[in-house]
Order: sequence, then C-alpha cells, then structure tokens
Amino acid sequence: MENKKLLGALGILGVIVVAVIVAAGLFLKNKAAVPSIKPQAAGPRVIAQVPAEGERLDLSAPIQIQFDTDMDADKTGGSFSLFANGGTVSGQLTWDDARTLTFTPDSPLEPGTTYTATITEATSKDGVSAGDVIKLEFQTLETLTVAQVFPAADTPEVDLTTSITVIFNHPVVPLTIAEEQDKLPQPLKFKPEVKGKGEWVNSSVYVFQPDEILLSGTSYQVSVEKGIKDTLGNALDQSYSWQFSTRAPAIYNFALKDGAQNPTEEVKNVRLDQAFIVTFLQPMDQQSTEAAVSIVNRETQQPTPLKFTWDDESTTVTIEPKEKLKIASFYDWKVANSAAAKDGGTLAEGLTVQLATVTFPAVKSVFPGPNSDNVLYQAYITINFASPMDFDSLKGRVKISPAISDESDWYYDSYGNSLTIHGLEPATNYVVRILPGMSDPYGNTIKDEISYTFYNGDYSPYTRLALPWTPLVYRAKGAQEVYFEHLNVNEASVSVYPITSKEFYELTSGEISMTAFAPNTKAIREWSFGASEKRNILKSERLDLMKDGKPLDTGFYFIGSKAQPFTYETNYYQGYVFIVATDNLTFKATPTEGLAWLTDLESGAPQKDVNVTFFDEKFKQIGKAVSDKDGLAYAKDIKAANYALAESDGRFAFTALYWGSDVSSYDFGIYQNYYSGMENLYAYMYTDRPIYRPNQEVFFKGILRVNDDLHYSLPDQAKVHVVVEQWGNKIYAEDVPVNKQGSFSGTVKLSQDVSLGYYTISAYRNADPSEGPISSVSFSVAEYKKPEFEVSVTPDKPAILAGGTVNFGLDAEYYSGGILKNARTEWFIESSNFYFTPSSKYSQYSFMDWDRDMYWEPNQGANNNTVNEGKGVTDENGHLDVQQTFGGSKNKISQEMRFSANVTDVAGNTVSGGTSVVVHQSEYYAGIHSEGYVGKQGEPQSFSLVVLDWDSQPVAGQKVTVDFVERQWFSVQEKDKQGQLQWVTSVKEIPAGKQEATTGADGTAQVEFTPPNGGVFKALVTVKDSKGNTHRSSTYIWVAGTGQIAWRQTNDRAFSLIADKDMYEPGDTAEILIAQPFTEKVYALITYERGHIYKQEVVQLEGNSTIYKLPITDEMAPIAYISVTVISGAEQTGKPDFKIGMTKINIDTKQKTLDVSVTADKETTGPVDEVTYTIETKGVDGKPVSADVSIAVVDKAVLALAPSNTAPMLDSFYSIQSLSVSTALGIVSSADDYNENYRATMPNGLAAGG
Repeated sequence: MENKKLLGALGILGVIVVAVIVAAGLFLKNKAAVPSIKPQAAGPRVIAQVPAEGERLDLSAPIQIQFDTDMDADKTGGSFSLFANGGTVSGQLTWDDARTLTFTPDSPLEPGTTYTATITEATSKDGVSAGDVIKLEFQTLETLTVAQVFPAADTPEVDLTTSITVIFNHPVVPLTIAEEQDKLPQPLKFKPEVKGKGEWVNSSVYVFQPDEILLSGTSYQVSVEKGIKDTLGNALDQSYSWQFSTRAPAIYNFALKDGAQNPTEEVKNVRLDQAFIVTFLQPMDQQSTEAAVSIVNRETQQPTPLKFTWDDESTTVTIEPKEKLKIASFYDWKVANSAAAKDGGTLAEGLTVQLATVTFPAVKSVFPGPNSDNVLYQAYITINFASPMDFDSLKGRVKISPAISDESDWYYDSYGNSLTIHGLEPATNYVVRILPGMSDPYGNTIKDEISYTFYNGDYSPYTRLALPWTPLVYRAKGAQEVYFEHLNVNEASVSVYPITSKEFYELTSGEISMTAFAPNTKAIREWSFGASEKRNILKSERLDLMKDGKPLDTGFYFIGSKAQPFTYETNYYQGYVFIVATDNLTFKATPTEGLAWLTDLESGAPQKDVNVTFFDEKFKQIGKAVSDKDGLAYAKDIKAANYALAESDGRFAFTALYWGSDVSSYDFGIYQNYYSGMENLYAYMYTDRPIYRPNQEVFFKGILRVNDDLHYSLPDQAKVHVVVEQWGNKIYAEDVPVNKQGSFSGTVKLSQDVSLGYYTISAYRNADPSEGPISSVSFSVAEYKKPEFEVSVTPDKPAILAGGTVNFGLDAEYYSGGILKNARTEWFIESSNFYFTPSSKYSQYSFMDWDRDMYWEPNQGANNNTVNEGKGVTDENGHLDVQQTFGGSKNKISQEMRFSANVTDVAGNTVSGGTSVVVHQSEYYAGIHSEGYVGKQGEPQSFSLVVLDWDSQPVAGQKVTVDFVERQWFSVQEKDKQGQLQWVTSVKEIPAGKQEATTGADGTAQVEFTPPNGGVFKALVTVKDSKGNTHRSSTYIWVAGTGQIAWRQTNDRAFSLIADKDMYEPGDTAEILIAQPFTEKVYALITYERGHIYKQEVVQLEGNSTIYKLPITDEMAPIAYISVTVISGAEQTGKPDFKIGMTKINIDTKQKTLDVSVTADKETTGPVDEVTYTIETKGVDGKPVSADVSIAVVDKAVLALAPSNTAPMLDSFYSIQSLSVSTALGIVSSADDYNENYRATMPNGLAAGG
C-alpha cells in the first residue's frame, strides 16, 4: 500500500492540543492513561465532475468524473451506468488518467432532461471501496428559447430613452472583445424601424441602444427571427415577437423661479417680474411649444408678451414676461396640449395655473397692536406688510419714542414680508410712527403715515436660588454664602433648616421632592424680601449663612424659597440641600469594598481616628471603619457602597459615589466597568472544530474556574447545565458533571435533519437560565464540501526597498496529492502602513517618532489601499507568477503589501491563499531607548541606540545623530465667551543638545544627556542609509526638578502620571513620575487598583515632580492601574482644590503560560494504522508540570473552512481587565468654586446686594 502524508488516505490531519494548569499550586497527581484515536479507512471520493454541479450538460458532450485517488479501472468503469426516463444510455467509457473517467454517449441526449450516473463498485487501486453507490445527476440543456425581454411584453408608458434587451436561456455567442461585436448576429427587428446599435453584453444577453430616443406615444413591435443558433449549434425553432408602447409627451415639472413648484392652488403674491420654468419629459418642438404657452390677465383678457430661453436639449424652458405684470391683478398661466414634442406627438394633457400678483405696498398689521396695554413684557415690535418691501426703503422710516437701539438690530423677513425691531424696555409707553415713502421693489410707495401707541409691560416675575443640582459642600471655617436672584416679585422669603442624614438621602434620591419637603424643625436662618422699590431690575442678594459672625455647624441642611405671585401647590417654590464640613472625603468603591480618605479642608492634612460609615444605594449602613494616621478607612466584603459619612467630635465629611471626580478614566486611555471585577464563575469553552455536517458528533469541553479579578481558583460547582440551541430551539440540554480538575466535557450528536446555521453551546449554573450563561461557544452546521486543494503563495523575497520588484509565486495542490493545472485565478494587492516591530531582544526600543506628551498617537495616513489587481491561469505545474514593482509611499512610511488570490478549479470550487511583503522606506531602522522615562535634574540620563536591518539583525559601524530638545509648555488662563477662565496651552521645542555616535559590532551605541532642569525632554535618533533614505525615532523623558516645573495645564482636574517603562516583569520596580501642578507641600493618595483596591498609600509631596516607586508582582499581571489623588487645602491655594492622575502598568504574562509540545511516533502512515502522540507540559521554568490536557485530531481541510471559534486561552484567562474602582470627592462640589464662578459670570448689570 502506498503511504501518504500522515494518515494519508484521510488527508492531512491537524492535531489540536489544549492544556491548562488546574490552579496555582493544584496539579493533577495521577498520570492519565494514554487515549487511543484510531482513524478509519476512507474510500475514494469524487472531487470533480464535468459539467460541474449546477451546470448544464450539452446534448453531445461527454461526462467526466475525477476521483481523489488512483482507481481500479475495471471495477469502477465496469459498474458505471447512465440512466434517463427508465432507460440506459449507451456510450463509450475511457480513462484519461488513473483518476479521471470519461463517458461519451453514442447519440445526442434529450434536451431538458435529468440523467443519473451511478457507479456501484467504485474501488481505489489499493483495493479500498467507496462503500456506498456513487450517484451523480446531470441536467441537459433545454432547447434555445427567449427567456426574458425588456421592456416586457405589452408594457405601456415606456420611457423614450429606454434600451431594448433580449435574454436567451443559454449562450448564443462566444465571449469576445468589443472590436468583434459587428461580426456577431444582430437578432432584433423593429416595427416601426428603429436605428441604433446592438451589443452582446455577455454570451446570452443582447442589448439594443437606439441612436435617438424612441417616438412618443407609439406602439413598437419587436421580433427575433427563428433560426438563430446557440454556441453548440442548437437553433431557435420558432420566431419570438412582443410589443410595448411609449409614453405620450408630458410636462415633468412646473416652477416659479426661486418659488413654488407644481402648485395645486392659486399662487398668491407673485412678483411682477416673476420668471417661470417648465421641464418636459422629452425634447420639445420649440415653435409649437412657445405658441402653446400664455399668461392672460383674467380681467382684461390681454396676453402678456413672453421671452423664452431653452436649454440645449430642448427639454427645459425659462419663461419671462417682457414687461412687468400688473400689480394686484389675476392671471391664468397656461400650456395648451397643442405643444408638440420634436417627434411630432402632442401633450397628453396641458397645464393651467392661476396667479395673483402682489398687492400695493401697505402695512397689514403690527405687534404689539395699536393702543394695546400689555401686561407682559415684549422684547420687540413687528410690522407685517401686505407685499414684499425694499428693505433699504424701510430704514429711517420707523420712529419709536422713546428711542431704542440703532437700526443694526432690525431684521426683515423676506419670506413673511415682516420687519422686526428689537430693544424695547419694560414698563414703557411707546409711540410708533411709520412714515410714508416705504416702497416695494417696483417703486410703489406707502403714501400715508401710520402712528400708534402701546404700553410695554413689566418683565415676568422671576426668582432663583443660585445653587447646583449636586449639593454644595461649604467649609466650616470658610465663607458661607448663597445668592438669591429675584425680579418683580411681590414678596419672597428664604429659609434654612438643619436636616438628618436620612432626610438628606430622601431629598437627593428623589424619595421626597425638594419643593414638597416639610421640615420638622425651626428655621435657623431666614430672609424676607418685599416688592422691589425699582421694578424690572434683576437683583442678586448675597445671603450670609453666618449669623452674628457665627458659621453654621457641620452637618446637612435644606434651603427653600417662597415667592409671590407664583402659583404652586408645594411647600416651596424652590428647594436645595447643602453640606457644611470640616474635611474632604475622597471615596473609592468597588462592588465589594470601600475606601475613604479624610483630609482637612483648610490644611489638606489627613485626619485620623474619625469614624467612617459606608451606606448602600438605599442608605442602609453596610460597613464601618476608623481612619488611621494617614486618614484612610477601609471596609472589605461590603456590598455596593454608594455613600460614605465621616463623623467624630469636631470632624464631619460626606461624599456620594455618584458625585464623581470630574475626571474620566477614559481621558487616560483606561476603560472602566464598575462590575467587571466581581467574583464570578468563568469557563473557557471550546469544541474540537468550528464547523460540522449533519449526523456528526460535536465534542465540547469547558475549563471552569472562580474568577476574582483574574485570580483563579477551583470551583465548588459539581455540575453545570449545558444547552445547545439555535435561536431558542434547543437540540441538547443536559447536566454535565464537573471533575476534580474543574473541567467538564460532553458530546452532542447532530441529527441527519438538523437545521443548518450557527449554534451556541452555553454552560449555566443550573437549569434556570435567568442568571445568564457562565460562558458559551458557537459552532456552525453546514452541508459543506471540504476544500479539495490548497493555495500557497510565496514571494521571491520577503521584503524590498521602495522601488524594488517582487515576484509572487502561486501554487495550487490537492490535499490528496497532485497539482491543480489550468485553474482560473483572480489576484489583488492591498497596501497598509507598516510599523517596524523588532525581535523581542529589542522590544524596549522605540522605532517611531511621535509627540507622546500630546496624549494621542499620530495619524500616519490612510490604510488598506488597493495597489493592483489582475487575472491569470495556473500552468501545467499548478503554478502562476505575478510580478509587481512597488514605489515609496506619500507619507514616507513603510508599507505592507498583502497579495491575495482566489483560485477556482474546473468544478467551480474556489480556495483563497495569500502572503505579504514589506516595502521598506529605508535600508535601516534606528531605535532609541531611555533607561527610564523618568529622570532627575542634573543627573546624567543614558540612552541606548541600535541600528537594525529588516530582519532585526544589528548593523555595525553605522553613524547616527541624536538631537535633544526640551518641550516647554506655556499655559495661560484666558476668559472664554462665557466669562470663565480656561487654560490655553502651547508648546515650544528648544534645542538642548546634539550628539553623534557610531554603532559597535552589536549594532548598538550609547549616549548620555544631562537635563539642566526639570521638564519634558525628547530625544530623536536619525540614521541615513546608502541610498540617502532616512529613518527617525524618538523617546521621551520626564525630568523631576528642584523648582517648580511648568507642566502642561488642562481645563479639568487631570494631570499626568508617567511610568518609566511600557512593559514590566514580576520583580521589576516601576518608577512613576507624579507631574502634579501644586507647588506647595500637598498630600496624595496613591492606589494600585483593578477589580479591587489592592494597595493604598498616602505620601506628602514636596514639589510638583515626585517619583514614586512601585514593586511589580506576579499577581498584578496582565495590567494594573495606578491612581494618584492630590489634595490642596485652602491654606495653600485660597480654597480647597484637587487633581487626579491615572496610568496603566502593563505586566508580562509569560509566567502564566505552559510550554506544550506534541510529537508523533511516525511522520507518514497508511489507512487504519495507529499513531501515538506524546504530549509534554512544562512550566515557565522549564520543569514538568501536571496539567489537564485535551487533544483533537481533525482533517486539516475541514479546519480550512472556518476560522477558530475560540480565542487563545491565555488571552481569555488573562484579558485586559477594565477598571472597577469608582472615585468621588466631596470638594468636587465645593461652594468656594461654585460661588466664585457665579460672581465671575453674573449677567451684565446684575448688582449683588444684601
């Protein structure tokens, strides 16, 4: 027996191994028995047939059948038969080669008939039988007929520009080039005659395009004469004819120029020089059309002389009166149906539109009305005219007394013919005079003066407590004030009441409406206001919450206002709550823990020995703690803390989690999901392959763990409920046991009649699906045909310099052996930006140049552009060469060129293959690496340089240049349009040094740079190759200094944290620069977070460039988030302030991996032979470890049908987890900040009183 590649008769098999350590420190103790996988022998299969499935069989053509292996010609050919209508077809059977059988009928077959070929004893040359009878069906061609025509038979109202198409049921002409169209048959005849040109757009579709448009209102008869033959010589046995009718001439659109279109009723206010536009559906005879158009005065019956302007196609005409229409008159605009098209047909229907021209200029109405005594204030007057007016003639002709603002505040509405004048004052008697002389566009004027008076009333009553929705936090030792605005009220009052924490919660949560609140204590502060001495002046009263110099005690407060003449059924017209506190409470929470940091509002210093209580969303107490010497109070194993209250003798603070921090983690590139860190079950699920046929078995497995923020342990779960379903239709639902290693597995037998499509395997805790699945995996069921061949593409060189040429060599081979010759191939090449990624040895180097302190990565230009495409055919060796020359990119960035090809065999099966090459912009890449991103002023900073070729091989003796620049940020505060101060920043690059170096034998060089001061410095390395091409890369260092550093200022509460590396390994120590803006001594809370708060530390910062050191451990992988909250007290900055910085720390996960090796005891084998696989699992230290292992042996051709349905295991277990920690601060709603902004943005003329 002939040996093939591994399990040759079955094709090439893919071996898939999945291995997982049971849990940290928990390994399998018993060595598992070696499972046996015995492949079954497979008989010969048909891999191609001619004609292909779905193609029609010519009446005299042979039938060809190709097998996947060499065949026993006698047994196979002797059992071949071809049947139709109960009879056997005689013919000659031959073998083209050892795999290809050809049957030629003795006489032509019947048209439109189904023939069945059977082979009852298909047997391979090595004696293996196909088992089942091979049965193939072929459908012969029908007789030649006209299958479809356009326009369809008896179609009315056919457009005049239409083309006429006839489609035959199979090819009539061979595919040919355009120059040979005249030699092909022209099958259509027309009555009446139509001149034009026909074209065969493919072998069975003929399209006739008339030279000119068809005649309007005409019935056409079209015929195809019998006798025309198809490509096989079969003739059309009967003539075919049909007819259709074209539409009559018609008007497509009527419009007033710059006005109404297709009006359905009388058009009013028509301008005296109005032009009209008519568009027809067909070219018109200009003379008859112009004679058919008229504009007639209905009173005098006099026609208006008209001017006509036609477009080049004679389909659109613009009609203008040669003299102005009569003012205040009525006209009939008409196109009579006598208007004729160019082909002589007349309009099926004419058009009549009634017109009413503009009236004489007059004032139609005014607002406010004459002699009106308005109660409410109006900001403007409006004069409505009876017809369009000349705006310039209005100016100076409206006199208002007392005078208002100048005429620049006048607005004329040409659509509504109205003039609006703003600037009225309240409580004022106005006299308005509309003087004569106002004119319309035609010179007609208003002859008489109009004058009238009206009284403009008071502004509407208004009050507002100037407080925000989020409760303000007042300092116990700071200013305590509220601003109350009022205008034109009869009386108003404001009252303040102390309230309990429970009442505070009920009011802020909405359980009790603010205005419906009924205090059960006496007011401790009250203010009353009578009617203003001067009305219509908005006044802001400063309400001092202190009484006789004594501030309010710490605690919760309600403040409400009442006012007349407002109507309201609640206790208060407006209501708010606020807090008086001694301290700021920084509150961090996850679904299972809470952390409070208490700092004094005056000094910013941490406060110890203060009781802190945590509450849930219903304000139910869920935890307590006492602040330590650093002001920290931590509560673990509490459920969803939403509020934190700090209260002890003389100390008080409160924060709600929903207040937030005015800082978004997304600003730092950190995704946040409050619930992602909660402990839950996780299962990594997979199947033996992604695609199946009906009647096959689906093998699935799941690895179940308890996931607590990427810390895994074995579950207590004894079983899981597994459901397999398609759109709710379950085909499997069973309880599956979980073994001691935390794994579960099972088999799903697909029925023969199972529905095709996608299915989902879901694992649940139990049979109740309401909690949702633990995990799931999908697979597809399809009546697929395994690819019989594979396509590989190999470039003659993997990379070139811009301007070079690449030859792409394509090879097509059958999985079972043999080449695929004469196969149609379509190929295309796409480009995308290529960024040099060196080997891991040089991964710490930067090979790009972009401004890292701008907080965004550079836009390097467009991707995925099509470079070229084409077609070809594989040669006798199944090979095709495609050559392509690639130039440089416009954006000076290296490019990756992706070559893709689709190869189609004689049976119509298509398989894709591809490869890529890199077009480099330079022969070399220069990389630069700083020993750390964080440095210190006056201390030498080392930079490592490297020059690599395209294969990451070092280049010795190469000169490089290094430029150092300081990135100086200039930040100034400017007022925006709303009057608020905003930081405006700009950056200037100042040269700080330049050095040259030459790489050594290892391709590297070193330079040093001593930063003279703190700040941001950029180092740029440049290399030039032998062709003069350059490549540049850069890196940054953030330098801590002794003095104040002008970091970039932002208009939010954020600042930068700079980690000294992009990637860390366990055992490293991360150095993090805290580039915060406060220059005084301040305190900072530093936390390491992810799904939990793992570390919290309070440090006092001496300057605004502190370096913090964080040891990196294995438990942090794959990512840790560092947050720094800096608090400044009122003593340092005049009012409490804070800033927050965040960054992510990436930790290598290689310590989480296993090294899995699979070896087979033989490389080649025959059918039914046994193969033994040896699987070894080792830890990252190279030592053997016990692991839960599964193996799947799958036909490689099947794996080529669909991509994997599961992500890599390491990526699934150690994915980039979102941040689950939410942060809020009390002083995010600081009364100092709010009132300062209020005073700065008071409306013009608003006087602060009180």
